[in-house]
Amino acid sequence: MYTLKRKSKKFKSGFSWSVRFNYEDSYGIVKQFSKSGFETKKQALDFGTKKKMELEENGGILYNIDKTFNEVYEEYMEVEGFQKYAPSTILMYQSKFKNYIKNDIGQIKIKDLHYAKLQKYFNKFTEGTKGTHTNIKKVFCVTFKYALRCGYIKENPMPMIEVRGDKEETEKDVITYEQLESLVDSLLTTKQGKHVGFSCYSMCIFLYIGYYLGTRKAETLALTKDDIDFDNNFVYIDKQLEYLGLTSDEFHSVNRMKTKDSKSKLPLCLPLKQILQEWFKYNPYDLICCKEDGSFMNPTTINHTLSENAKSLGFYFTSHMLRHTFITNLVNNGVDVKTTSKLARHSNVTTTLQVYTHVSEKNLENAIDTTFNTEKYIKSDKKVTNCENPLLN
Repeated sequence: MYTLKRKSKKFKSGFSWSVRFNYEDSYGIVKQFSKSGFETKKQALDFGTKKKMELEENGGILYNIDKTFNEVYEEYMEVEGFQKYAPSTILMYQSKFKNYIKNDIGQIKIKDLHYAKLQKYFNKFTEGTKGTHTNIKKVFCVTFKYALRCGYIKENPMPMIEVRGDKEETEKDVITYEQLESLVDSLLTTKQGKHVGFSCYSMCIFLYIGYYLGTRKAETLALTKDDIDFDNNFVYIDKQLEYLGLTSDEFHSVNRMKTKDSKSKLPLCLPLKQILQEWFKYNPYDLICCKEDGSFMNPTTINHTLSENAKSLGFYFTSHMLRHTFITNLVNNGVDVKTTSKLARHSNVTTTLQVYTHVSEKNLENAIDTTFNTEKYIKSDKKVTNCENPLLN
């Protein structure tokens, strides 16, 4: 059983609720019950529960679906997923489904996938990062929610499932300025007699933009010269690169952003301004980060190149670390959380706090030192320290 919320002038809230569920009648014919016009979700669910009991008393039973998890997932993507998600998200879902689910637990009927079976499945992932396993769980979550809406299952076990795995150390989630410069140097250092390619310079610009603006890689790769306002020192973020990890001929920029808050006007700092002004003298194309012919760069190629170069330099790196670093640098330099969240273009402050702020032990020590280890609090005339010990009297 599931409910739907729709706009309506009938109620003061501006919305009305409906309830739906599938069932088999006494002749084994699959039918769907639907009733709309409820003022609240609770009213819709209460009515649906009573109707289920009435149907069961009259010989009807809840529809017992026999679809496998694979079938329900593919149905979900066809009905909702392909229309709902950005191509990069679709690519991630399809990859995790194909590599970890389809030929394994996905062949089991979805109604038979209960908590114990699912937790045992996730327990076997002893290698790999927690991030990878969390993405696998996302595929299960969206599929089970869809199955619940369709009445294929009676309850969703996914909220109880725990995901384990190795997590990179905290310091690996950010990159120091020295590491950034060493990564740039590695891109501009070639074997004797060889010329530094245009794409290498573009990747350096990609690094600097991510470091100084905190943009996502798809946003960085869609930036054009028109987005930079040197006179007023602003950068306009209003589009991103849409791609499926294939050839650059299939890439294109779109105005559909990750969230409504992703579109923004960001201040342009002086170091990045100087870098871009020099780069624009050299780059004849409208795209800021592009290939030798002015076409879009492949994000997968950039990630691989930068990751391999960083590995040779002795540290771990992914392009998303630039965004983590940008936000962490703001917080560690005393910028308040609300301002940081605005600059990060998050939908809410909670995301900034929970996901991106990496505070070291030194930061914690400094916080206590600057707050309490001051002359105001450190005094020799404290009443407690000067009083007599009652235990000695």
